[in-house]
Amino acid sequence: MLSLNPERAMLSCCLKPRLYEKFYKATLFHVSFMDVSFIAREKDSWELMINGEETILTPVKKKLVMDETISFAGTNRAHPQLEGVRLVIKGKNVEASFKKAIKELEGELKELGKLF
Repeated sequence: MLSLNPERAMLSCCLKPRLYEKFYKATLFHVSFMDVSFIAREKDSWELMINGEETILTPVKKKLVMDETISFAGTNRAHPQLEGVRLVIKGKNVEASFKKAIKELEGELKELGKLF
């Protein structure tokens, strides 16, 4: 399901990111409980801004740090009262490493779910 908010120029979707660059150069998308926007997106470096539920970033960051091809993965909040956390990832092939980390976490969560 897609919905467009013209004031913020953001597409909302449930599963996959959609490109919307009419008003912003950054790619913005909404994944059920958080808004994600790319500040910078290159093959060897990603910088994202996450608004909403950012606690998921801790296990993602830990998986990325364990990856041999990633040289840096970290988060930064400008101020505790400001919304949004910046995620910075640097490495050889950031997109492949990010997808791998997400798939590994997905498998671990499925295994956890089988215990109950």
